[in-house]
Amino acid sequence: YGALANKAFQNNPPGSCFKIMSEVVADMNGITCLYDEGTWEVDGATIVNWDHDTGWYPVEERTLYSAFVNSSNIFFAKAFDQIGADKAISDLESVFHCLSPIYCDFGPMENNFEIFSNDDLRRSAFGQSNVRTCPIYLAALGREAVFGDMVKPFVVHSIVDTNDPNSEVFPGTAPYDWIASIPVDYRQNLLDGMSGVGGNLGMYVPENYRFYAKTGTAETGGEDILYITGVLQNVNDGSFNEAVWSDYSEYNGSYVIVMQLQNPNAFEFNFASESVALYQGLINTVVG
Repeated sequence: YGALANKAFQNNPPGSCFKIMSEVVADMNGITCLYDEGTWEVDGATIVNWDHDTGWYPVEERTLYSAFVNSSNIFFAKAFDQIGADKAISDLESVFHCLSPIYCDFGPMENNFEIFSNDDLRRSAFGQSNVRTCPIYLAALGREAVFGDMVKPFVVHSIVDTNDPNSEVFPGTAPYDWIASIPVDYRQNLLDGMSGVGGNLGMYVPENYRFYAKTGTAETGGEDILYITGVLQNVNDGSFNEAVWSDYSEYNGSYVIVMQLQNPNAFEFNFASESVALYQGLINTVVG
């Protein structure tokens, strides 16, 4: 409990990693180009982009691809504002299983998503306000983004008799329990965006792998939380369709790597893009 709890299952604001879902929801509702002023004042509140003071604004015609790669809060806030709460919530649930519990072998996994005002709706589009999720869900989300389908996260291969580890009492979660899918027509635009983010991070990716990613900087009222949700796709791995259990000792397929950094000030990081050296170390450890 507390500081000793498994942080992979603890909910926190996801920041701009939520835009993986917002991109698809915007695309499904036909919102692919918007005016982006960098600082948007609406209903007495102010929403800003991370680079609002760089002198690059306004962007008269911000495309969906540009909004995703450059992580525009305003684009997605305006998109959700136009779509409305009911439709946004419906799409998030049907495409990403975002709002109802996911019953895994380690227990239920539940995201927090609450809308009390129009400002909540706008800020939820970039993973703030009353939105909370955990790294395990982000891993499932990254998998869905690259391969099109979300599968139920699983940890346990089987439950065995404590007195006889070779005797199975209950089976674990089926490794390919499909629970959500991105409509086929909206997959490539998201892939293009995540490829653009991955390329901009400047990671070294091993031969025969493609790298897709989204970064996120979540404001918590205290110290920010930084994320990189990334997928290393083996070029020969078109899907995860083969339901084969193994000890992974000779595994050479695709990987989903989520890094959550809860103490960025200790590293003097302000944005997730500054933490790429740490993430590179994870890639080297996992794939090297």
